[in-house]
This record gives sequence, structure tokens and C-alpha cells, in this order.
Amino acid sequence: MKFLKILYFPPDLRYIFSTMNVKTKKTALAAALAAAILLSSLAAPADAAQIVCFTGVNDTLLPLRDATMPAYFGTTLYVPSGVFSYAGLSVSLSAARGNLYVTKGKLRLNFFLELGAVTDLDGVIYEDTSVRRIGGLYFLPLEFVCGYFNLTYSIIPCEPVSVLRIKTDDAVYNDKTFAGQFKKQMETYYDEYLAAKASAQRPSPTPGGAPPPETPPAYEGSTVYLSFYGVSGEYAPRVLDALKLGSARACFFMSEHELAESPDLARRVYGEGHSLGIWLETGGAEELSRAAALLFEAAKVKTPLAASPPEVSGDARTLCAERGLIYRDASVYSPDDAAEDAGSFLPVSRYSVKDIRFECSDGALKALPAAIALFGEAGLPLRAITETSAEISG
Repeated sequence: MKFLKILYFPPDLRYIFSTMNVKTKKTALAAALAAAILLSSLAAPADAAQIVCFTGVNDTLLPLRDATMPAYFGTTLYVPSGVFSYAGLSVSLSAARGNLYVTKGKLRLNFFLELGAVTDLDGVIYEDTSVRRIGGLYFLPLEFVCGYFNLTYSIIPCEPVSVLRIKTDDAVYNDKTFAGQFKKQMETYYDEYLAAKASAQRPSPTPGGAPPPETPPAYEGSTVYLSFYGVSGEYAPRVLDALKLGSARACFFMSEHELAESPDLARRVYGEGHSLGIWLETGGAEELSRAAALLFEAAKVKTPLAASPPEVSGDARTLCAERGLIYRDASVYSPDDAAEDAGSFLPVSRYSVKDIRFECSDGALKALPAAIALFGEAGLPLRAITETSAEISG
């Protein structure tokens, strides 16, 4: 975390305020804070993506609500400020001062809502740690707050959705026990959450009391498959974290070089419930044989799935046909596509199939949380390609 010891106001603001008398300073600051708070309440930031995910603190499972679910802002994971109160932190808001305080014992963080700065009691300012807001909820950066107050957190893959668990030294259950202990309660909370969402979206009765005609869901019977290539050690672990938090599954196509360099990554991919395929950079038979051997050595997996860059797709497709493998030719999306038209990810109609692929990169990592949130709102789970995906196995 970057930090430097300076006064609370940046140099330009310190100069402007130094030229004002006391009354003018108070008036100007109050006006600035009021304007900032008003603007922040008008709409959620464009890069906000709240994830349908349980939150647990120590050995307590919180209800599944907007006020407890985490959100991505860019690639940084944030949590509603009230969640931290369950971990023994005191969270208070001073709208008049434009500050949000988080305190535990002799430790305190002061989040300046107007300036986007965070200070501690020693006057240290921390960069890139500002409060974010969605509607009336204030969100705090999870990793920063946990690190400052000596908390830990983990992401637990569960059904029906994952759990983000924040822990102090008072936690008793390990993550596996926690998931088993609250399995039934999570199913109940999730059903209640879906029912509340459906009720909120249900149209009002027509005049005369007759119920409106039922309309089938827009994407009823549709399936969305997600895959990644270019599985480098730099970005893939963070992509896996985002998928875990969103309870999403994907297929990771790994090249001969990637399998040789990162066998532990292949094991993690497979261990977290994703599928693995071979990325054929040249489309050659020897390359395929070497990659298959490395994959089996790393994860004890034999995969029937393969894909390639477009420029060698002809050779790769022919080779796969000869070897009895399934060649995957998906629509490739760039981060710019995701930013400009997230709706392009959605199926075109009911009972249709969408097969999309990202390069595993920083840009894709930034787009992924919004894509997961979009599919969640549409009731479309992201699935991994497997050999049993008959409708796309051509």
C-alpha cells in the first residue's frame, strides 16, 4: 500500500484555504462537501459491479442482501461498510464533516468523502483507498481495511453461491466447517433473495384486478460458456479469484509453454471446478502430444478439448478431427467490447447458446466482474466447456 506522511489537504487545497478567513473557509468547505455528497448519491459509479455472494464474519453468516454483498470497483474488491461492524469495528458517518470513520481500539481510519483520501491518527495519507458508493451504501476496500485492522478473509466456493468470509482471531470454524454448518441456511437465504428480486420485478396487476399474463424469462433455456486463453501466471490467479467470488465456472485453455511453466496453476484450475483444454499455438501434432503429456503430469487430467489462434485454426481443427478431440472455435471478446457493450455477452434469444472467450489479461480482469454481475441479473450461470457440452461440440 502506497503512503506518505503529509498534511490532510493536498498542496493546491492547502494554498487556497490559507488565503481565506475563518468564516469563508467554513462556508467553502461546507459547500464543497455538500456538493460532493449530493453528486455521489445520484448514481452508482460506472465501474461498479455488485456480486451476488454471501458474506460471513467469523462464525456468523449474514443474510443475502444488497447491504451485505461485496462489489468490484475496477479490479478492487469492496465491502459495504456495515459488514465490518460484525468484526468488532466501529463505523460512523459524519455527513456534516464529509468523513467516514472506522475505529477499533487505538486504531482509526478517517475516510474523506470529498477528497477521496484516507488518513490514520498519525496523519498518514493512503493512496487508492477511497470510499465508494452504490445508492445509499458506502463501500470500503476489503484488502486495505483488513490489513490495517489485522483481519483476514477468504473466499469459500459453495452452492448456491460463494461466501466471502472475514475473520478475526475469534473465529472457531475453519472454512470447510463453516460452509457445512450453514449449508441449509444459505439455501434458505438464497431462495428468499430470489423471491424478493422476482417480486420487485413483477409488473403491477392490470385494471380490474386480473393478473397480467405471464411472460417467459427472456433467456429461458439458454446456456453461456466462458473460456480463457493466454493463461499467464500474472493474471490467471486473480481471474480465478473473481470467478470463485461470482460462483462462475470457465474453461482454461493452456499452451505447452504455460503448462511447463505453471503446473501448479493447472492444478488450481482443475481443483476449483473449472475445465482444462489445450491451446495449440502452431496446430502441430508434436505440440499437441507434448502439451497433453504435461497436462496429465500436472493435474492427472486427460482433456478432449482444444482451441487455437485464428491463424492456425485450419490445421488445428484438422488435427483434432484426426485425434478425436473437440475443437472449440468461440467468439473472442476484447476488454473494449466489454466496456462498450456488455449486453453483447447475452444470448440472442431463448434456448440459445453463447460461447465467449477472453484473453487472460488485465483488461479482461477489469471486465470480468461486470460480466459476472450481468449474467447473474439475467439468471444465466456461466458454465465451463466440457466434453459433454453436446450442443457446442462441433
